[in-house]
Amino acid sequence: MAMLPSNFPGKVSAASVASHMVRTFQNIRVVLMVGIGGGAPSKANDIRLGDVVVGAEGVLPYDMGKNIQGMDEFHITGKINIPPMFLGTVVSNLGRRMRRQPRGHDLQGKIEKALENVSPFVRKSCHRPDPASDQLYHAHIVHPDATIDCAKACGSDPGNLVEQKPREDDTENVEIHYGLIASADQVMKNATMRDKFSRDHKVLCFEMEAAGLTHQFPCLVIRGICHYSDTHNHDKWQGYAAMAAAAYAKDLLSIMPPETVQTQLSMQKQFYALTQDVAQLQMKSEAQEERSMLDWLANDNYIHQHREALSKRYETTGDWFLELPSIEKWKENKGLTLFCTGDLGSGKTVLTSIIIQHLLTKYQDNGKIGIAYVYFNLKRKEEQTIDKLLEIILRQLIHKQGSARHGLMALYSHSGLSNNPSRPQTRELIALLNQVLTKFEKTYLVIDAIDECPSPTPRVSFLSQLAELRVAHGHGLNILITARTETRIGQVLPVDLTQLITSQPKDLEHFLEHELRSNFPEFMEEDGQLFSNTISSIVKQAGGTFLTARLFMDLLIDEHLETKAELRLFVQDLVRPRGSSSSMAKMELIGRLDEKSAERIRHRELAMKTLLWNSYTKTQPTADALKTALVLLQGTTMEEEEITHICITCLSYPDFAFEDREDREGIVEFRPFYKYAASYWDITNGYLSDARRITRSVHAARSYTKPLATFLEPGMGKLHQIAYFGLENLYHLYVAE
Repeated sequence: MAMLPSNFPGKVSAASVASHMVRTFQNIRVVLMVGIGGGAPSKANDIRLGDVVVGAEGVLPYDMGKNIQGMDEFHITGKINIPPMFLGTVVSNLGRRMRRQPRGHDLQGKIEKALENVSPFVRKSCHRPDPASDQLYHAHIVHPDATIDCAKACGSDPGNLVEQKPREDDTENVEIHYGLIASADQVMKNATMRDKFSRDHKVLCFEMEAAGLTHQFPCLVIRGICHYSDTHNHDKWQGYAAMAAAAYAKDLLSIMPPETVQTQLSMQKQFYALTQDVAQLQMKSEAQEERSMLDWLANDNYIHQHREALSKRYETTGDWFLELPSIEKWKENKGLTLFCTGDLGSGKTVLTSIIIQHLLTKYQDNGKIGIAYVYFNLKRKEEQTIDKLLEIILRQLIHKQGSARHGLMALYSHSGLSNNPSRPQTRELIALLNQVLTKFEKTYLVIDAIDECPSPTPRVSFLSQLAELRVAHGHGLNILITARTETRIGQVLPVDLTQLITSQPKDLEHFLEHELRSNFPEFMEEDGQLFSNTISSIVKQAGGTFLTARLFMDLLIDEHLETKAELRLFVQDLVRPRGSSSSMAKMELIGRLDEKSAERIRHRELAMKTLLWNSYTKTQPTADALKTALVLLQGTTMEEEEITHICITCLSYPDFAFEDREDREGIVEFRPFYKYAASYWDITNGYLSDARRITRSVHAARSYTKPLATFLEPGMGKLHQIAYFGLENLYHLYVAE
């Protein structure tokens, strides 16, 4: 048994006392909340002072809700907390037993017997007051002054009082009511609100502590009525009301089966489970908040690119890469930069995904090791600015180390949640990254295909930032970068280790074995020799690159071979003598692919040109622009230089020698390729010699995104054109000339 502090009532006090009880008495399984409350009498429920209300239908936290502007009423959102089923069963059994007794529940007799053995002071404060003092005033009668006795201030005028007829059984001075109890951190002293809750929610009683327990512990609330929840004072009924509630609680305990109580989970375990639930909810809330911040910082974390690259790995392939001395040294030591280079198609990206996955798996539970990675891709150049790269790296590291999010929270509050939301500046990102890196003992940063960074300037800027981070964090930062063989980074970022990447024959064999078994299962199982010959032939002709091997497999699949004889002929044709040059072999392969495609594609040349335009151009041209480009195209091969030539050819046409504004707008509208050519050509000095063409192409380029008439400016010269396209090298050449 525990008592609440008289000077600190309310939900918090009740919950605190219960928590201390649970820690002290670890086998407590159920709580009876016994005390006094204010009644809510109505025509349906003749509740009087001294009666007992049992919260059989639960407790309503009526101060939990929404106060919405424009709505006169407070909208309650608190949920009714119902007592456990076994307590409801005990209450029902006690009610049936009391109804069968000749004297009913006889709570009055039990109270009188209990008062025989107490001090005169207790007997005086807890005996039943004069029934004449039980007066229920109409709701509109408000007690004017709390210091004045109600009998004097409000009087006993029958017009002010609600008629209370004598109860049929005079021996039953106390009645027991079963229903809903309302609880809040406030005393209900408002008859109008009392009647509204009684009418709308069927509330029988108001009190202040129960809501602090019923939501957390298995609890039954029992209240003796000592006032009518209005402004009128009935303090003399408090002692008797408490005795009535206690008498009922004693009867309830007397019939409660011990074995039923024993089956209930101890409150200590329930409290522990509740603590775990609260902790999980807090973690979930923090995770949602962190996710919002991370999404604001960067909407991508390269996980999809990583999974795509890793999906191209076949079982056991690439294991050799992790065992290379340079890789081992880079992994095990601190502060090293490893630069891995390889030819096109040698499998660099897949190997990069392997080392990344190895690190993620090894250190997934180690919060002291940071891991971040970037996959460069020419097709995503607009998304790979230095700011976006820094944001993605930050997102990956902060997600790994929760304590690092405080700096992001400050930045998010300043920029993301401000009245004018903005993106963080480069200096802010660098400062935050420096701060985050200090949270780790060691950080691995893996950069794939740095050579596919959109242009030299962003690449140099990014590498310069990495160099500064390396200097600032010394032995705490390990960097691995991959690129094509001809790429150089040492002038910007010091390199400690280098590694040449070449395709391994065994990896190629595993890849081909998987592909052949998937596409020609019957052939491979029936003829092991044919299987081996096919693999060895493709490996030999692939020249050590996965890309070429993949092309050969595509060619083989496109043959739609139906017999083993056809497969043998294909393999024989594949290994016939060819030039020793690998580039010649690749060109021949492309030619053969082209020949096979011609059988299915009627307009072979048009299809190849369309494919090449979409592969090499800076951005995908519109359908109308592509039609014009295909008419201009000469020859059967396409490289970036030839696209440049076609763009300049288009810009140089006499038909485009317009001067009038309407002519300019008209030619841009009806020559869709002209806009593309003006926007994405690689400038040559010869083209820059014609001032009129410069002006026209700038106008057309800018009209690609906005109306032409908004920026027509006279006097566009060579330097304007160079500056517009950011051609730093050409600027120096032009100045020198």
